Amino acid sequence: MRIEDRLRNAKILIVDDDESIVAFIKDALGTFGFNRIDRAVEPDAVLGHIRESGASLVVLDLHMSPVSGLELLERLRSEESPGSTVPVLMLTGDDCVDSRRQAYEMGADDFLTKPVDTVELALRVANLLSAAALRRDLADHNRRLQEAVRERTEELQNLNAALEAEIAERKQVERNLRTTEQRLRFLLSSGPASIHVSLPNPPYSTTFISENVQAQIGYSPEEFLRDPGFWKDRIHAEDAPRLWSNMLALRSQSRAVEEYRFLHRDGSYRWMRDEMVLIRGESGAPIEIIRSWTDVTERRQAEETLSQQAMELASANARLQEFDRLKSEFVSTASHEMRTPLTVIREFALLLRDGAIESDPKEREECFEAIERNCDRMTALLDNLLDFHRIEAGSLNLKRTRVDLNALLEECYRDFVPKCKAKGLHLELDLRENLPPVLADAFLVNQVVYNLIGNAAKFTPEGGRITLRSGARRGIVQIEVEDTGRGIPEPDLESVFEPFRQINRTEGPGMRGTGLGLTISKRIVEEHGGTIEVRSAEGKGACFRFTLPQWSETDGLQAFLADRLSPDSAPQPATLLLIRPTRGEEPSGGLEQYAEIAKTAFRTSDAGLAAKEQGYLACVLQTGMAGAEAALARFTSALSSELPGSSSFEYSLTDLSAIKNIACVFEYAEANWRPVASKHLQTVKS
Repeated sequence: MRIEDRLRNAKILIVDDDESIVAFIKDALGTFGFNRIDRAVEPDAVLGHIRESGASLVVLDLHMSPVSGLELLERLRSEESPGSTVPVLMLTGDDCVDSRRQAYEMGADDFLTKPVDTVELALRVANLLSAAALRRDLADHNRRLQEAVRERTEELQNLNAALEAEIAERKQVERNLRTTEQRLRFLLSSGPASIHVSLPNPPYSTTFISENVQAQIGYSPEEFLRDPGFWKDRIHAEDAPRLWSNMLALRSQSRAVEEYRFLHRDGSYRWMRDEMVLIRGESGAPIEIIRSWTDVTERRQAEETLSQQAMELASANARLQEFDRLKSEFVSTASHEMRTPLTVIREFALLLRDGAIESDPKEREECFEAIERNCDRMTALLDNLLDFHRIEAGSLNLKRTRVDLNALLEECYRDFVPKCKAKGLHLELDLRENLPPVLADAFLVNQVVYNLIGNAAKFTPEGGRITLRSGARRGIVQIEVEDTGRGIPEPDLESVFEPFRQINRTEGPGMRGTGLGLTISKRIVEEHGGTIEVRSAEGKGACFRFTLPQWSETDGLQAFLADRLSPDSAPQPATLLLIRPTRGEEPSGGLEQYAEIAKTAFRTSDAGLAAKEQGYLACVLQTGMAGAEAALARFTSALSSELPGSSSFEYSLTDLSAIKNIACVFEYAEANWRPVASKHLQTVKS
């Protein structure tokens, strides 16, 4: 076997604690001409040998003591080791696959199993040395290539610099040649106005235009120059006749200034200020028109805005003056209306005190009735004022529930029949059968109906008719109050719901009211998500109609929660409590019986909403989670004592203090049911 001379001169370091193996390896390798062979066993000696004299290859025994071959290999392959790149041939006396794999993973280059064949040993050593030499040659070659690339790069950079210098010189020459042209273009295009030159006769074709016209109106100069009628065809049709007339007059005046609308590329019209000068030739004949074109759209819009604002301010001022007049009239009327019942009350009270009518029981009864009637009159005035104040302050608290509207209207009808009969009016009730329930605050809806019937009675003469009607369409329920009274003049229909406005007011004595009833009614209806409108003609009566949303359990739950959350900007402690009877455990009285028990346990008359479709009782407690837990314990105790055997239920508690979107609250709450512990129930029952 032929070994190259440069390989025979390689330094080989044998690391083995077996003298016989070391001697065998030296003899075997010496046979093939490897004469530079050393031995080392201690780890520090191995690393020191490599550091001081170097080594081309290490033959390393796997099993040694006290330091194994794998531990020594790990030290050799560490980054700071001088032998990190030296080839390593591992030797072992067993043919263990795991040992071989571990050695390769730790950086061994080859592996031989004892006893070693002499020829194979020499070949493996020669191959490892050849591979190491080849790697060194490749590294040297790579360094030489990098140096060559570096030198070539410098040459190219120098050449490129020379070319750039030459190009820069040529560009400087070109810039110098264009200086005059650029200065002229700058003067023409740097200002807000574009410069036009056109022929002096229709269609006034453009012969030159500055480049800033594109930023101004969206079209390129080439578009103006290519089409002779380009400018003329884009004048606004309303401005064109005036402009053409003045363009013809330019022949005699030589100068003119026009403002007209021109079509922008984006489809809008811009106001343009066109300052024109007519240029004449030596013979005096017109040869061209030079024009300065400026976009004045913002100025025109500002002028129009200012004009509109001035009109709006004048209108607002008129409304404020009218409002001020109405307020003054309201104060005067309210003072009169309150003074009148107070005077009556005082006079009759004095009569009673002085005993002037003690002898006649009928007269005494009439005194008490007059006092009561005037107290009611003054209370109504104050209620209107307080309701209006609450609405204006945004503190009108709704308590929407499922309302049988026909039943509510029947109640209003019964209340007003005696009053209408006393005035000689006929009150009719026209209710639709099977009217769906509504989602509303019954007290406030009742107030709206009272206001509308009261107004109708006030302005309907004796012998007239008032009709209270209900109906439904497309998911909403509507209520109408129609009368055969004097009606409302058409100019007053738009202002009928304004505060302090009293339509059909008559001078002289008599009850006038505050002018707030319809305003309050409108706000109440709008708070319910409904609308109110009026149809009327003077002398033909009036019909007021308002709408309310139909009831659904989903909307009812959302309204129940929204109505009970604090309207203030600062959130108040509140907790949503859902109580659901365990299947088969609902009492015979249903969820309503749970609600009655909850009123006592939660110490409130507004205990909750019995959601039958959902199968639970929903309650909003004005307290935090700790207080809600205590209230739940009271409910559990009350339920166990009042309904023994029917107190098995689940519950869910949700903190509402920082709620942002009530639409998702019930979905969250329904996903967190917790059963009441049976042990707790037994304790309560016992």
